[in-house]
Amino acid sequence: MNRFKISALIVIAICYCVFMSACTKVQTKKIENNLAGEELSTLNQNIDATGTLLGNSVDIDDLYSIAGDPGLDELLKPNRGAAYVYNRTTTGTVWTQRAILKNANGKANDNFGYVVTINGNYAAATTTDSIYVFKRSLGNFWVQTAAIVPPNLPSGCFCASSLDLYGDILVVGQPSREIGGNIQVGAVYIFKRVNERWNHQKTILSPNNQEGDRFGSSVAIHKNWIIIGSRGHHEASHGGKAYAYLQFVDNWLQQATLIPTDIQYLDNYGGSVDIWGEYVIVGADQETSNGSRKGSAYVFKRTGADWAQQAKLLSPDNLNNANFGRTVAINNSYAIVAADKWENASVYTFKRNGTSWPFFRSDDTPTPSSANFAWKIAMDSTRHYITGNIGSLSFGTNY
Repeated sequence: MNRFKISALIVIAICYCVFMSACTKVQTKKIENNLAGEELSTLNQNIDATGTLLGNSVDIDDLYSIAGDPGLDELLKPNRGAAYVYNRTTTGTVWTQRAILKNANGKANDNFGYVVTINGNYAAATTTDSIYVFKRSLGNFWVQTAAIVPPNLPSGCFCASSLDLYGDILVVGQPSREIGGNIQVGAVYIFKRVNERWNHQKTILSPNNQEGDRFGSSVAIHKNWIIIGSRGHHEASHGGKAYAYLQFVDNWLQQATLIPTDIQYLDNYGGSVDIWGEYVIVGADQETSNGSRKGSAYVFKRTGADWAQQAKLLSPDNLNNANFGRTVAINNSYAIVAADKWENASVYTFKRNGTSWPFFRSDDTPTPSSANFAWKIAMDSTRHYITGNIGSLSFGTNY
C-alpha cells in the first residue's frame, strides 16, 4: 500500500490569468550581448508585495516558461509564494506574463514556488510540505488539479529540492531524507498521472545508501530516461555521482553510473543535471582539478543503453572560485553553464560540433553588483533559455 497521501483538489479560479497589458508595474530592460549581437531581455516582476525571490527556480518548455517566487508576501501571509507563467509566440522572442499560480488555501511560510517545472499543459510547484500540479486549459487559464505529499518527508525541510516533469511522469528529488538512522541519504519519488490523478509509481533510493549521499540533489527526465544527481556522495574518493535510470513499463531501473575519472572529494558533482535525447550534462561547481573551485561540467552521450563521457566543459575565463557548473542545461545542439564568479555571474554557451562542445558565447550579469544572475537556468529543445536571477528573470536566445 502506498504510504503517501494524494488529495485531488479541483479548484476553479485558484490561479488566474494576468496579461502583461494589465500589469502596470512590470518593467523590462534589454542588455546587449556584444559577443553575439543578441539582446538578453531582463524582466523585473514588481507587484504590490515585498520579499520577492522571483527566479529562485525556473523552467521552460518551448512556448511556455515558469518562474517561482517563494518569498512573495501577502497580507498576513509572509512568504506565501507564487509562480509566474510566461508565453511567447511561435516565431517570437518576446515573453509575456500569462498567469500567476498560487496553491489553494495558501498560508504564511508556504514558500510556494521554491521549485517549479513545466511541460506541455502541466506545471508543478512545491511548498514546504506539498507539490501542487496545475493544468492549462482554455488558452492560458491554469487550474490546480492535485496536491501531492511524498512519503517519509524529513521534518523541517522542503518537500522537494528538485523537480522535473515530462508527459505523465513527475520526478521529485528529496536529498534530505533519512534512512536507517543515516541523515541526508536522500530519495527520489516518481509519480504517474492517470486520469488527472498522480499515483506514486516508485521510490528510488541511493544505490550507495550512505549518510550524506544527498541522492536527489538534482533530477531531470526526458522521454524514458531519468538522471539523478547525488552531490554529497559519502565515499571519500568521490565528489558526487550521477545515475541514469531507464523506464521498463511501470518500473525504473538503474542502467549506468555517470562519473568522470577526475572527480575528487567535495567537488559537488551532481549538484545540477539535465538531459535531452542522447545527451546529459552534469555540473561540478566545486571541482578543483584545474584550480581552486573553478568548477566544471561534463557532457555524456548515450549509444543504445550505454553512456560515455563526451566532453569536459571549462570556463573560458579560467577564474578561481567561479563555481562554474552551479546550474546547467542541455539540448541536442547547445549546453549552457552558469558561474557566479562572486559579484559577476555569467552564463556560458557551448555549441556542439560533431563530438566536441567548443565555447560559443557568454552572457554577463546585467547588474555587476548582484551575485544572483543565473541562479537557475533552463533551456528548451531549440535555442531559447531562461535564467532566474533572484528578483528578476532573463530570457535569451542562442544563434
